[in-house]
Amino acid sequence: MNIWEWAIGVLSGIFLSLISIWISNNVQEKNELKKKEEEAIFIVYMKFMEIYSLYDNIVNAEKNEDGFDKDVRKKMWHLSWQIADVLRECDTIDLLPEILDVLFNRCYNSAQDRYKKMRLCNIFSVNW
Repeated sequence: MNIWEWAIGVLSGIFLSLISIWISNNVQEKNELKKKEEEAIFIVYMKFMEIYSLYDNIVNAEKNEDGFDKDVRKKMWHLSWQIADVLRECDTIDLLPEILDVLFNRCYNSAQDRYKKMRLCNIFSVNW
């Protein structure tokens, strides 16, 4: 075996090692991004469900003409901003515009209108 064959063997080994490192890093990065997105979707879903239940309580209080605690609105506002923060970190979620619209758009005249829109929102029909 001469020196050229040995050099070609070493260089090809180094080249293949670099390619395998690059591939494994890309696969690992994609898996981490997918895991981060799945965690964000779960957090958004759970917080959205909590807000949905609070709106249900408010709508029932409005129907029965009962008063409701002002802390409920503060909690809903706080949860809405928590959802927005999670969505800001992971902006690859498909339903991002719908979720932000239903949480922050001021076009809804009452809690019942927003509650109806939340119920129609696709976030409940997505297979998480």
